[in-house]
Amino acid sequence: MNLQKIAATYIDIIIIKKIITDRSMKAQLKRKIAGVFEADMAYQILTSCDFVAAVKNKYYIKLLKNITLSDHIKFKILQEVRAVYSNNIEQLQVIPFDESKQVTNSTTEYQKTTVLQQQISDEDYLSELSKELGSNSTWYKVRESLIKSYGQAIDKSWFSSLKVVNEDSVNKKIFIKAKTEFEDSYIRENYLKDLESAFKAQGFSFELVKFSNFNKI
Repeated sequence: MNLQKIAATYIDIIIIKKIITDRSMKAQLKRKIAGVFEADMAYQILTSCDFVAAVKNKYYIKLLKNITLSDHIKFKILQEVRAVYSNNIEQLQVIPFDESKQVTNSTTEYQKTTVLQQQISDEDYLSELSKELGSNSTWYKVRESLIKSYGQAIDKSWFSSLKVVNEDSVNKKIFIKAKTEFEDSYIRENYLKDLESAFKAQGFSFELVKFSNFNKI
């Protein structure tokens, strides 16, 4: 898995799914940063900064790693801070990383996620999935292809939420739906082309049924 996909995985699992129900201002700020920056840059910012607090007309960020935030990046972060907290905030105050206070056994959220991903090998994961879906089913083969591209974490978080509701063997078309409106929306925005390619490789087309139409299937 390359760096871009690692970053995208982090954004999907840690940022989107973990804090989507958190209505705190800090969580809102993290969601905005995850949305305005490219995945690899958002990953670096969100794993290297502690978003401390707004005090009068300043917002404080503490660096957790020895990195440098460019003026352009700080300006973009400040824009999102103002959107969440207040337009009265005029300055982003960056507290430098202090190596003397670094906790040597600390582990980033991403490292924890990676450890969990590695606990079950892809082979074992696919074996369990084949028992659930049937190793000869088109949906299993599609999922297998997506897992090879994105890994278990993305499959568990997003593709596993999809369910086959109808399979038209004559026209070789499969209808799938998501469990929730949020998952439906997110998959449409981020993974529709990947699903299309995976189905096409199996000689099928597909339709992701709109969430509002689920009860009509």
